[in-house]
Amino acid sequence: MTFGLRNAAQTFQKFLNHTILQGLEFLLAYIDDIIIASDDIEQHHRHLKALFSCLDTYGITINLSKCAFENDKIDFLGYEVSTSGISSLEEKFKAIVAYPRPKSIVELRRFLGMLNFYRSHLRKAVEYQAI
Repeated sequence: MTFGLRNAAQTFQKFLNHTILQGLEFLLAYIDDIIIASDDIEQHHRHLKALFSCLDTYGITINLSKCAFENDKIDFLGYEVSTSGISSLEEKFKAIVAYPRPKSIVELRRFLGMLNFYRSHLRKAVEYQAI
């Protein structure tokens, strides 16, 4: 399926979740990004083997140049995911701090959209936005 088609990404996501990756509780997939959570390196290798087996069964190939294996932390969907938890990316947070004061409704909406993306990492975000 060509990703330029309407609903192609959603259809592929549903196919991944309900067909290919069903039962693999150690991973999270978002369209063509997959992240695996393992307790140790041996378990990680077992998880990779199970994932590769499922992908092979359905003829799904991966681009090894876009893959990262055996990392303690990784950037995933705009966040840093590590053994200590999920945090915002430093460069994204700096972009919010450095954003110029909005001068129009469109700029204000753009700024609020940036804030809302990291709302869970900003203390009292709702209170400040209500002012």
